[in-house]
Amino acid sequence: MNFSYIVLLLTIFLLTYNSVQAQKLITDSLLVEVIDQVRLENYTKAIKMAQQGIEHAPDYLDFHLFLGRSYQMTKQIDTARYYLNHVIEKNKNYKASFTYLINLELEAKAYKEASRVINLAIAAHPEDREFALKKALVYQLQKDIGSAIKYLKELEGKYPKDAEIKQQLVLLESKLRSDRIGFGYTLTSIDRDPVGPWHLGSVHYIRERHWGSLIGKLNYANRMSGGESLKNGWQYELESYLFMGKRGYSYANIAFSDAPVFPQWRFGYSYYHNLPKAWEIEIGGRYTKAENVSFATGVAGVGKYIGSSWINLRGYFMELDKKWYPALTLTTRYYFDTRFDYATLIAGYGTTPDDRSVQGLIDQRLSLLSYRFGGGYYRIFNRRYITGVQLMYNNQEYIHDKRQNEVEVFLSLQYKF
Repeated sequence: MNFSYIVLLLTIFLLTYNSVQAQKLITDSLLVEVIDQVRLENYTKAIKMAQQGIEHAPDYLDFHLFLGRSYQMTKQIDTARYYLNHVIEKNKNYKASFTYLINLELEAKAYKEASRVINLAIAAHPEDREFALKKALVYQLQKDIGSAIKYLKELEGKYPKDAEIKQQLVLLESKLRSDRIGFGYTLTSIDRDPVGPWHLGSVHYIRERHWGSLIGKLNYANRMSGGESLKNGWQYELESYLFMGKRGYSYANIAFSDAPVFPQWRFGYSYYHNLPKAWEIEIGGRYTKAENVSFATGVAGVGKYIGSSWINLRGYFMELDKKWYPALTLTTRYYFDTRFDYATLIAGYGTTPDDRSVQGLIDQRLSLLSYRFGGGYYRIFNRRYITGVQLMYNNQEYIHDKRQNEVEVFLSLQYKF
């Protein structure tokens, strides 16, 4: 081979190489610009540039991906489907193509097609929990709560420390259709003669449906002193939990009594919102009208699921006679098999309108110091019988600088049908 021929081959190679490199540089620069336009939500411009990119480099799947995304964001659904499906068919390593297409089908309420894409995504990326959670979401959107719970339980076995899965399970189980009747009994003993014991009993009916729950209660209290009944009477109470969209729900309460052992009226409301990473926030209020006084309470709380545990801190801010009285309650739960199976620990400072055993005394106790802690255990047997026992200790000021110890035992039994 002569020298001139070698030089010719080398020249052709260098020219070809430089041309390819220049073409690649232009293509990469164009792709960067497309991504920037998508990030800036300039979708019309992104579409034009991505189309130019496909003309120069038809095998660059990134252009197809961002073209599909841009068509999706401009509500050109069928065209978006075409390009996103094209990326999936060519290379299933593009997770974003699955995510965009799944969300597109969910927004279009095309649940059958969404399930198809989700199953492809799970097959291609079996360790990606986000695709698995999307499958559970499809069940929920189709109102198939039973299948959603069954699938989430399978995921819980795979991800036992995943708090978001536990949070979803607890919420979904409360949407199952069920009815329960039950009773609860609280005995409070006090170490100051001749005060006590105090009795609080309740019978209730709970109706749970996909929209929420409705709870009716009939409560009876008998506060004794020196072996005689000091105050006693009945209270009529209605509660409800109402689901509000995918991430929110409300709690409402109203209670009435004409007996001095209870407040005359009690109203309560809280709104709960579930945040990402298994967080939950609460904002609400309470209103209490007793025999000689009435006052309002602001409520704010934050909760967090950590694995199978739930931790909640709730603050109460009560105003009476232009003075503010704060109170705090810290509640922790560790769930076992279902939302009915858990152990709980509770600690608190101050007296709150949600402390049922002392509702009739709350206006007297607002300005007095109180420290309490305790725990309980709740369990369901034979899928029908829900039992619970709880023990609380309260170190309570009964007048300034004078304290008493209160021990509260609570027992409950419900029948689920």
